[in-house]
Amino acid sequence: MKLVIAGAASAICSVVLPVIDREESITDILAIDIKAPKFKSPKIRFVKMDIRDPGLEKHMEGYDTLLNFAFIVAEIFDKKVTRDININGVRNVLNAAVKAKMKKIVHFSSIAAYGSHPDNPVGIHEDWPLRGHDNDECFYACQKVETEAMLREIGREHPEIVITIFRPGVVLGANVNPDYEALLKSRVLFRFLGRDTKASGVHQDDVAEAVRIALIEDIPGAFNLVSDDYIRFSELGGLLNQIQIPIPFRLAELFLDIGFKFHLPGIPISRESLRLLKHNLVASNEKLKKECGWTPKKTSREAMLESNDYIKNKPKEKIPDTRKRFTA
Repeated sequence: MKLVIAGAASAICSVVLPVIDREESITDILAIDIKAPKFKSPKIRFVKMDIRDPGLEKHMEGYDTLLNFAFIVAEIFDKKVTRDININGVRNVLNAAVKAKMKKIVHFSSIAAYGSHPDNPVGIHEDWPLRGHDNDECFYACQKVETEAMLREIGREHPEIVITIFRPGVVLGANVNPDYEALLKSRVLFRFLGRDTKASGVHQDDVAEAVRIALIEDIPGAFNLVSDDYIRFSELGGLLNQIQIPIPFRLAELFLDIGFKFHLPGIPISRESLRLLKHNLVASNEKLKKECGWTPKKTSREAMLESNDYIKNKPKEKIPDTRKRFTA
């Protein structure tokens, strides 16, 4: 297998790379991102490139598999740039893979694609409608739905391509996404009056194993990638040793909008991202376990505690303001 990874410098890819590098069947890895991945190997060739670059196609020639992590997860101020990267950039990556006549595409979506709605069941299955676009204020949910639509179109036009879509919950573990650091370091956490939202998480090592399976085997279709349990929002205070202050959800929206707009420290999101916490987002992992033989080794709680321990014991350093990323 000759593999292309888009978004190779992402936090989750730093966990996945060492796992798939050990696979003898994967002989060549082309890593594409605007910065180099930290993991090094003789198999890996890095190309510094924006995924929107029209020259992307020529670099993919001769490769047979695409693993796509490229996507802006953290909320930034410039929503036009966010959309340009998440929609036009991802479309450019997928089109380049098709033109390179790749045999397989493994793409990372999110359970956010289901949307945050009051009628969400606890244990959403993969055939549940994708209603992230109904949360029209949340760029992340909307754009995950749009990228999945691109893949469905490719599947109809090119049935010879094996397409695997993973919908992970919040990915946690020791190598936590730096976008979460401000929230985990905070001493105070809001809890919403009248609701106790439940959400699925997944440990980073379990994500890496799922990716390994999808690369070495053919598992077409969409799969929720979550642990066996879920976390209630009310549990976070105890898990993270934070003080929880109960406030109305509308007040939390207002507070975050003001803090985000005026660049207040410790407030990396606006109400746009908060909308995903309004209602339950708990997915079922039965399809992945049954069809692929995958079994999560860690619970969401264990993964959250591991993230918390990592952040608390990490040497003190200034947390980067992720809101300004990709802005002038």
